[in-house]
Amino acid sequence: MKKFKLASGAALLFVLSACGTEEALGKADVLDRSIEAAEDLEGYSMTMEMAFEIMEMESKLEAEGDVTHDPDTAHLLMSMGMMGMTMEFEVYLYEDEAYMSMFGEWIKMDPEELGADDFNQVTKEDMEKYAEYIEDFEMAEEQDVYILTLTGEGDEFSVLIEDLVQSSLGDFQPEQDIEEYLEDIRVNSLEMELHIDKETYLQTVQIVKADIEISEDGESLPMKIDARVNISDFNEVEPVEIPEEVRENAVEDFMDVDDDLLFDDEYFEDEQLSFEEIQERTGYKIPELTEVPEDYTMADTFYNQSMDSVYISYEKDMENGIMLYVYPVESQFFGHGEEEVTIQGQEGIIIREDFWIDLMWEQEGLAIELSAIGEDITEEELLELAESLSFE
Repeated sequence: MKKFKLASGAALLFVLSACGTEEALGKADVLDRSIEAAEDLEGYSMTMEMAFEIMEMESKLEAEGDVTHDPDTAHLLMSMGMMGMTMEFEVYLYEDEAYMSMFGEWIKMDPEELGADDFNQVTKEDMEKYAEYIEDFEMAEEQDVYILTLTGEGDEFSVLIEDLVQSSLGDFQPEQDIEEYLEDIRVNSLEMELHIDKETYLQTVQIVKADIEISEDGESLPMKIDARVNISDFNEVEPVEIPEEVRENAVEDFMDVDDDLLFDDEYFEDEQLSFEEIQERTGYKIPELTEVPEDYTMADTFYNQSMDSVYISYEKDMENGIMLYVYPVESQFFGHGEEEVTIQGQEGIIIREDFWIDLMWEQEGLAIELSAIGEDITEEELLELAESLSFE
């Protein structure tokens, strides 16, 4: 009898304990709740870092800003990097309108021209796309998030990366309808990772790595994408509004910016001048390397009027060189690199590629990029050269 009472008591405790434990959710349940949460989302902040390679040409696209709904509007600071050069833009987006700051002017554009017609990163429609592939996802849990991962290959996965592909194409975008073009995506490999908050069921991180090919008229366009989007401040951002002065002053067409500039080749093209001649044209003091490595000599000095930018190169031989690129900073946004560094007391970043090291920072109102190509200059030596730059 006593043993029976003990057994009954243990069974009762087990039942009470089970009643107080939340039922474990499966991956389909998590996505269903995420779809519902996305439908009620009012706004959020986001950052995006995307590296892509098209026809062996490497580029980087970065963005940060806020997105709010009713109406769908966004304010983004964007940066495009290619071949050691970086261009920065401020952008407002509203449904089928886009306004971009360029050459000191606001230009009204079609969002498709910016690859930003699908700027909303958290939508019910996107989450429903993922739900269609739920059997291909695996789910793990960490303390605060569910992590859904998908690894695969095959054309059936192309729908999951259409938006990223469109953002990556830029000048490579075809003349025909983009949706028709995206039907010919061949997915060689795809890795996707979604982080979903356990409390809100909203997506906080999206990571995508893809190796694809796009076919057009019998030709293949290879592309690699490595992207990460971080999403935060859910329902905590102020409604984004496009300033009236932006709408009022924006030109309808890039060709309307300034006819004198558009037909002035010297304005858009790099002009090779002496250091002294460039200094006379800029509205700022060009920083100078005070410690040029032995066997390196100044090779090229270019000035670009449209960007008010200066490019100076030092060469040792065909395989080893140092490049200095300087231009005024029009906003406080700057790119993200592999690692943060401190240069002359300023926060900066370092980017490493094969036989290429790039330092980027802001100082004296200027964006500065100091790069070394080849194996002759080490990372430590490049940092020392950056410290030797003089603004006096």
